[in-house]
Amino acid sequence: MRKVAIVDGEPAARQRLAATLTRIHPDLAIVVESGNGLEAISRLRETPVDVAFVDVGAPGTNPDAVRALARLDPMPPVVFLATSDSPAARVLADTAVDYLLEPVDADRLAATVARLRQARAPAPPADRLFALADQLAAAGSNGSAKPRFRDRLAIGKGSNGQSVPIDEVERFESARNYVKVITTTGATQLIRSTLHEIESSVDPLRFVRIHRTTVVNVARVAKVEPWFSGDMVITLASGAKVRLSRSHREAYYRVAGRPA
Repeated sequence: MRKVAIVDGEPAARQRLAATLTRIHPDLAIVVESGNGLEAISRLRETPVDVAFVDVGAPGTNPDAVRALARLDPMPPVVFLATSDSPAARVLADTAVDYLLEPVDADRLAATVARLRQARAPAPPADRLFALADQLAAAGSNGSAKPRFRDRLAIGKGSNGQSVPIDEVERFESARNYVKVITTTGATQLIRSTLHEIESSVDPLRFVRIHRTTVVNVARVAKVEPWFSGDMVITLASGAKVRLSRSHREAYYRVAGRPA
């Protein structure tokens, strides 16, 4: 067992899991890493792996995605991930599948990997995953589970790491292979992610993409004014000015309303 996939909506959680896995077993290679379940399954069709760690609360990891996972050929062994207080954790506890609770304990992770390697673990039976998908759908339909948008953002590493309430984020900006997080206090932090992953994990009624490089917290918008060539300029509560491009203008207006 050498090739690993990690699917988790939290970039910091993906990084922690990848770092712990490769520290415990340096010969492991993370060949698929994604914050979206459906996107990951598409990539797994092209890049088979020996084991997949899948957060059932990640964006795009809905019952349909679990069913699509069951149809992969070949289907890898799967270890599901869930936060301990989530409805998904209760579903997993009642289903005969491998799972770990987040934040993942290093000793339990090591034991899981050792067992998978020693036993040359097979993929879970497809019918078991279909049953899991049905149970996750039922949990959602009776109101015990809701679409999961992040309410906090993990930034920083190690002893410098912290969890910031999402309402305290003013905007996100793309920065090559990273995303720059700018908080309402003016503090900035780079996280290893993409703007698309961030956009798909936050409430679209609170955070809106205004440019190919920028997503803003609508509650922090103070003023919107005309600029050049159909673009607008947004002044945020901090005084920062950001560009609302013509191509994103209507989507922004649908959420925030048109300026007076």
